[in-house]
Amino acid sequence: MQYDLWNGIVASEFYPAGVDSAFYVVSIWKPVVEAKEVWLTEAALVRALELLATAWPFSGGSFMVLEKRELDRSPRYESNAKEIESELLARLGLKSVVSSVSIPISASASYHEPPLRKASQVATAILGDPPMRNLLGYHQNSWVEYYAYRRTGRSSWFIDLYKMREVLKKIYRGEHQARAQLGISRDDWSYFGAILNNNDLRHAEITDNAPKVSGQDVARLFELARNWTLSHLRSRGLPVI
Repeated sequence: MQYDLWNGIVASEFYPAGVDSAFYVVSIWKPVVEAKEVWLTEAALVRALELLATAWPFSGGSFMVLEKRELDRSPRYESNAKEIESELLARLGLKSVVSSVSIPISASASYHEPPLRKASQVATAILGDPPMRNLLGYHQNSWVEYYAYRRTGRSSWFIDLYKMREVLKKIYRGEHQARAQLGISRDDWSYFGAILNNNDLRHAEITDNAPKVSGQDVARLFELARNWTLSHLRSRGLPVI
């Protein structure tokens, strides 16, 4: 299946045949005519992948972790921009720049349904909604730092997770309105703030070290952050899980 995103970008998903480990592949592309367009188009495609990644866990998938390309390891996403630029310099013609990501499916990273349809709608919505884009971005960055990269001692995951509640307060113009609109109990809201309190937050920002938080509390914090985000997305009429 394929879906239109924005500015001429198209996304598709499929399961390649004959792959033992069953990789689910997402590809996005956009036509280009001149060589000078290639690298700007690649940057736009990578940005689209990043937005899709923030929507992924709310759209039926697990987490899409996009690693930067380095010479000493294989990237999680691939681009054909260099090849297209070379061809367009050699001759005029219409080509497509493509970025794709291959995601292994396992017991810990399974899909309730192919996520791209919902993810493309969420990504399109957040493109024009900076507060909602920040909310999903903080969620993605925090989870990737803590769980995917296991940088549990660094302050980045801690600060980004805290910012999610602050964004909701700004969106709904205050704590009371946010809790009322999203159905958040006072106990859950207070618990979230007690673990990620202002004193520890300031300390984390200064030292770049996250305060000690138990694994049980971290799991509960992420559960709350996810549920609040889902409630907000549903309030905007978006097709989340």
